[in-house]
Amino acid sequence: MSWKTLITCCSRTTSNKSSLKNGGLLVEKLIRVSNGDYNPFFIFTEQELKQATKDYDQDLVCLVDDNYKLFRVLENRGAVLIKKTNEHEELVEYCIREIAVAAYVSSNMNLVKLLGCCLESKKGVIPWRQRIRIAAQVADAIAYLHLASDYMTNPDTTPVAESSLISVSSPKRIDLLMFLKANLIRDGKDNALEASAELAASCVEILPEKRPTIEEVAKKLKHIQNM
Repeated sequence: MSWKTLITCCSRTTSNKSSLKNGGLLVEKLIRVSNGDYNPFFIFTEQELKQATKDYDQDLVCLVDDNYKLFRVLENRGAVLIKKTNEHEELVEYCIREIAVAAYVSSNMNLVKLLGCCLESKKGVIPWRQRIRIAAQVADAIAYLHLASDYMTNPDTTPVAESSLISVSSPKRIDLLMFLKANLIRDGKDNALEASAELAASCVEILPEKRPTIEEVAKKLKHIQNM
């Protein structure tokens, strides 16, 4: 291929699934495939891809397969391929794994570089219970990385900044609770909502010793799941 970059788009039509679930699956697959050592990539919205492909104009299709269509577009980065999988539930695992592998080998000059991916659903918002389950699974995966016997190290330990996210923004519990009520919770129970707000607030405490460990976060999320 003469073009250099690829954007992969996961399509799905199930109304109660969303980009958050796809993102959780992708995190899990990235850890399995690359052990957390992969090249960074962008997350694009479906609207951005529609704009780039002129609403998936068939004149831009350069390859058609049983499982996907490949669109060739020109933009600021040069020629870009946008791979859109067909709208079948069974293709989600295939698409997620492909993104994870592409991110892992993306630094190889002989392979097409992964520029980014789109994980959005066409409709529906993920239910509260599913959000908590995904958060618990991601926390478990991160806890595993923290507790694994073989540690992953980065040779470049040069500090890039004196401040951290915690010192920049430390929202109060009431702020988090109001945000959850206004933006996230539609079908959750009050006690689970309260516990989620408490957990979120404890994770952004200014003093490190007041913050829970990732293992404690994972356990708390499992407890919230059962409320």
